Amino acid sequence: MNNTQDLIENLAGRLQPVRPSRPPLPRAAAYVIGCLVLVAVAAWLTHAWPLMLTRLADPRFAVELAATAMTGITGVAAAFMLAVPDRRREWALLPLPFLALWLLSSGYGCYRGWLVTGNSGLTLGPSANCIIFIIGFSIPLAAGLWLALKRSAAWLDPIRCTTCGGIGVAALAAAALQFWHPFDVTVADLGAHAAAAAIVCTAIITTARRAFPVAPTSTRPANG
Repeated sequence: MNNTQDLIENLAGRLQPVRPSRPPLPRAAAYVIGCLVLVAVAAWLTHAWPLMLTRLADPRFAVELAATAMTGITGVAAAFMLAVPDRRREWALLPLPFLALWLLSSGYGCYRGWLVTGNSGLTLGPSANCIIFIIGFSIPLAAGLWLALKRSAAWLDPIRCTTCGGIGVAALAAAALQFWHPFDVTVADLGAHAAAAAIVCTAIITTARRAFPVAPTSTRPANG
């Protein structure tokens, strides 16, 4: 190299075109649509749709299912947004109102069921299957979300990002469970759902701490 200009021209000649990343919300929408299609097809193959449509006539159940699904959708959306450096960290709060509504509507369902069944709703019984279903269904959902976040800047804020992702995945799995859980949630069911969601979130967050090096405070986005 004779001078700086030659160096610049040499480096510029080696540049390869870079395709910009898609915006986070369309990516989140594509992920959620894929999950919904998966559940819809599985419900159709197992003939679960007619009973689900009948149960949706109950306003309390319709609110619970909508709140559960929205917790999942907003959790996934927040995870994708937090994986982009220039998005605000307050996106982590997005799923919280729907999570609260999910817990309130499920709690009311437990109370209503307790008035009918009494203390029998406190026994675990088939509720153990809920834990297995939510964890098992969360595995492919978490794998897809993991691959998407690995190609992003999730390492800038791995804990908040994957916490939202874990909440989203667990909630989507809990919403899917309702197709094959044709009765009101009991106290034992609610405990099983909470335990399964906690296991899913813990597994995802723990994996993130190992895979993504936590960025130093000085390199984290302030307003994000």
